[in-house]
Amino acid sequence: MAKMSGRSGTVVFAGGAGIATVEITSWSAELTAETADTTAMHATDFSKNYVPTFTDWTASVEGVFTDTINVNVLGAAAASLKLRTGAANSVGVSGNAICTGISMSVGKDDAVTVSLTFQGSGAATIGTVA
Repeated sequence: MAKMSGRSGTVVFAGGAGIATVEITSWSAELTAETADTTAMHATDFSKNYVPTFTDWTASVEGVFTDTINVNVLGAAAASLKLRTGAANSVGVSGNAICTGISMSVGKDDAVTVSLTFQGSGAATIGTVA
């Protein structure tokens, strides 16, 4: 399987008029599954048993601030979030998400950076993202 570089990664969030003018430096997504313990009190093999329950996902985006931040999307209705490894039609993660956090960081010797956090609402898809 071919290896990939993240240097062309892109992020598109369709909430409101967009969220920020940011030069993206990184993004991450975490998809998780919850389980319920179904172990009986006197299990003969003394091992625990589980069944799947719900799935969940979150994402974060880091970047260099360049212009504006639209804070009105913070906590607004879920909107389309596309995290891609390249331009349109590249591998990535997509789904509807709610922007749950916006933070700026300023240091005397650094570029001004912005961090955005998202909570998925519904299922996420991993694959080709338009």
